[in-house]
Amino acid sequence: LGGPITLDDALLHECHGILTQAVYPRILDALLANKNSNDYSNDNASSRKFAWYSCQHAVQHLLASGHLEDAKSLLFDSRFIRLRLQILGLLGGTSAHCRDCARMDVCILQSMDEWRRTQLQAADDIKREQLSPSSLDDYGNHDPAVALAATTRAPDVAGWKEDHFKILCSISTVLREKAGEVAASFADNARCHHDGNNESKRRNLQKDIADALLMIGGCIGNIGVYRIQEMEHYEEALQLKSEAFGDDQNHVSIAEILYIKGCHHQRFHHFKFAQKCYEQSLRIYKGALGYEHPCVARVLHNIGIMYHSKKDNAVALKCLKKSLSIRVSRLGETD
Repeated sequence: LGGPITLDDALLHECHGILTQAVYPRILDALLANKNSNDYSNDNASSRKFAWYSCQHAVQHLLASGHLEDAKSLLFDSRFIRLRLQILGLLGGTSAHCRDCARMDVCILQSMDEWRRTQLQAADDIKREQLSPSSLDDYGNHDPAVALAATTRAPDVAGWKEDHFKILCSISTVLREKAGEVAASFADNARCHHDGNNESKRRNLQKDIADALLMIGGCIGNIGVYRIQEMEHYEEALQLKSEAFGDDQNHVSIAEILYIKGCHHQRFHHFKFAQKCYEQSLRIYKGALGYEHPCVARVLHNIGIMYHSKKDNAVALKCLKKSLSIRVSRLGETD
């Protein structure tokens, strides 16, 4: 009593299974009833917390207990996406969905590794059976379980990549709808009267939507084959951030998106566009944070790598030396 509890894999799997039985039906009931966050406003605190927990962790428990198809169905369900964004917030819900898609990536790859091990084991078993007449049954056939293992279909990794992309686009669709609603709602209010609180709320919502779209763009980039759609998300995020900051177009959040766009262009050797984004980002960082800030060093490092790729080693070396000098002065030689 009082000692540490050690959870081995089997017990952890069982715990996730128990939590799945508690959480998953709650989510399904909410989806079937088309519930939203307002429907939980009159519930007691425990009920609201359980709704939050269900939205936050339902997919995690499904994946950890081996219910991959149920998890995928939930990730695809637009009603669940909307419920998540409502209960967890636009940024929190997007983060949770992107995180769970990444967890699904891991599960799919683990399934592929397990399938490969099964295939190798089945191949070894078949060879042993072929060399051992005693393994035949009364009709001269080999063990059917071995043959079945050898013909089991591999997990569809390529198919999941496409599904992953579609799920991310489903989140974007909801976010774009929300951005349109925000713009229309506050435009109507502006025609009637100017309310500083409403204006601040609009700007904050636009910033959250922009950050969520930026996150989705990064996740699409990690998939690796949808570079046009990745850039579209960065462009939308930049536009929303620009609108949200109004006259303050030199905010570091705008510089960060420009830097990310530069990285995207550099990755595909679009050096002219990358250079433009890096220069804009560098100007804002220097003005807002100072010439010796690590963010400035980060941009200079990438510019140096870009010039090295263009075989302009003199400029590359200059940028890399300046980047290193800033890092050493701010972080020390050992960091």
